[in-house]
Amino acid sequence: MGSGHVSISRLVAELLLHSGAPGRATVHRDDGRAEALRELGAEIVAGDLTCPGDVAAALVRVTRMFFNMTVSTDYLEATAVACPSADERGDPEELVKMSQKTVSQTTSTSTEESRHQRLHWLAERILNWSGRPVVHVRSTVFLDSSLFTLIASHSVADRGVLALPFGTDGTSPIVATDVARVIAALLQDFADRVGHVYELTGPAVLDIDRDRTITTEEVAWSGPPESRQAK
Repeated sequence: MGSGHVSISRLVAELLLHSGAPGRATVHRDDGRAEALRELGAEIVAGDLTCPGDVAAALVRVTRMFFNMTVSTDYLEATAVACPSADERGDPEELVKMSQKTVSQTTSTSTEESRHQRLHWLAERILNWSGRPVVHVRSTVFLDSSLFTLIASHSVADRGVLALPFGTDGTSPIVATDVARVIAALLQDFADRVGHVYELTGPAVLDIDRDRTITTEEVAWSGPPESRQAK
């Protein structure tokens, strides 16, 4: 189960459980979030995705797997651990991996991507080389992530300024629940989908000017007129 402001793993698990599908969620800590899934009918396994024993226990009798975790220094190790564990304890018919759309522009020698993007690209290569039946889902930034909610709201509240780290570039943010619905559908019906890459984007590309226009239409501004600007 993923962590962060928006947990795709949790959303996917909830959708599958509500549909009546049996499911097991691997969590780092058995806390209130895990208990909410347990109440929906999920089997909870607490463990470390870099520990082969924990991963093997989580994969017993598993036929379809969604692999997703917060990108960290352990990301590649967790990816590599999942492959032999699936061979030895599971034999999944399908493994769906969450990635980033920017991976589509990454190559073995490219240098413009971030370290996180590079780790996603390398993880995809590991899964492809493993021979596992993999489906990759590459998404743009989530519209309901902290980038657009907590971070942006602080600059608006404090200074009346919409500050987003886009510069002159644009992005096409997508709602996390839409991504979760696609992943849940892939896990429930994977016929002819193994080996495919699904790139998910929002309906429109937004640059800072377009985002400012949308935000100012929705936000009831307070404060002096001279503070009503976007950077």
